[in-house]
Amino acid sequence: NVVKVLLEDQNEDERALAAKKLGEMGDSRALEPLMKALRDPVALVRKNAAISLGELRARDALKGLETSLLEDENPDVRKACAEVLGKIGEFAAVETLRKALADNNPFVRKACADALCELGEAEWQAVVQGDKDDIDRLAATGDSTLVETFVRALEDTDRHHRRKAAMALGRLGNEKAVEALGTALLTDDDELVRASSARALGMIGGESALNLLEEALDDNHPLVRKAVREALEKLVGQGT
Repeated sequence: NVVKVLLEDQNEDERALAAKKLGEMGDSRALEPLMKALRDPVALVRKNAAISLGELRARDALKGLETSLLEDENPDVRKACAEVLGKIGEFAAVETLRKALADNNPFVRKACADALCELGEAEWQAVVQGDKDDIDRLAATGDSTLVETFVRALEDTDRHHRRKAAMALGRLGNEKAVEALGTALLTDDDELVRASSARALGMIGGESALNLLEEALDDNHPLVRKAVREALEKLVGQGT
């Protein structure tokens, strides 16, 4: 029984093979076990489960695939989920794919852009090309729908990616990002992220940004304090 192997076998290679076979069999009854396999502790099993859900064109799997795209720790799994969401072709996945456009992995970002193209938003392919300039090009669009995309990236485990996300939010200039930038400024454990968040708040402006910057005046790192002072001077000069 292939389903039993997928859900119960102790051998991870056997589970991965079972996940692949269920997609090849094309039996819609495999939907539920494949959904469960998206939470398997082994990345290859999760990846194969996602691909098989795509083979089944399983619209009922949309939520599980979206969750894995945004939360799975393995980039190969996230990439597979993005590809499958494009393959299934449900427009409801567009919002989630946009959120993942700033993923810290270039292959995942490219897969999201390609999936969005499949769903009728071909413009993202010119912006997100799977290279080091993706984040800058995304910010340059000025698209307010990307605020949540970069707010998510502020919580990434990669400090360099968090720093880029902070500056991207500053370039977008949308006040919806102020709260998240304030949290990063006051709590992030990396001084470069905190400094970038201060600069971004200075770019966005407004009373809330001003108050958050004032809270950070006594930051324990001189680089951050300097960025905070410069941002405050900019806002005061603008009459905020």
